[in-house]
Amino acid sequence: MQEALIAPDGGRIHTLSVSVNPMRPWNEAIDGIGSHAMNETEIRNVSDSYPPQSGSILECNVVLVNFGKAIPTGKEALAWASQYNLCSTKPQVVFAIGEHKQCLPTELELPDMAIASTEPSLVDGQNRVCSIWYLGSERNVFDIEFDGVWNSNVWFAFEKEDGV
Repeated sequence: MQEALIAPDGGRIHTLSVSVNPMRPWNEAIDGIGSHAMNETEIRNVSDSYPPQSGSILECNVVLVNFGKAIPTGKEALAWASQYNLCSTKPQVVFAIGEHKQCLPTELELPDMAIASTEPSLVDGQNRVCSIWYLGSERNVFDIEFDGVWNSNVWFAFEKEDGV
C-alpha cells in the first residue's frame, strides 16, 4: 500500500477522474474546451509533439497539486510528485479536465486557477507545457515555459499509477 498524499506546506491537493480520448486530434481537443487560445499559433504548433494515439477512451485518475505560493520552476512540482510515484500528464488530460470540469474553480472555492500539464515538450529550445486558465466563466489554453517561475494559482496535474 502506498503512503497517503500530503500537500506541500501551504498547498492543496485535489483528486478527480476524467475521461480522455487518446485518438482525438490535437486541435479538436483544444476546441473541446470551449475556449480561445491566448497564444493560438504556439499552442496549435506543438501538435506534432502529441499526435493522436490508438486505443479506447481512458478514465484517468488525476492528482492536482497547488503549492500555495509561487515556485521557481516546474521541476519542484515533479520532485514533489516523484515521492508518490505519480506520473506526468500529457496536455490531452488537462484539456479533458477543461472540457469536462468547467466549474472546477467554483468547486474548489477559487476565483480563478490554472492547471498545467507536466510532460514538457521541447519547443524552440525551451521545455514548454500546455495549461488551462480558468478566468471567471472563460477557459483559456496556452503553452508556457516549464522551467520558469509559476504563480500561486497554478495547479500541476499528475496521474496516479495503479494502486496509488
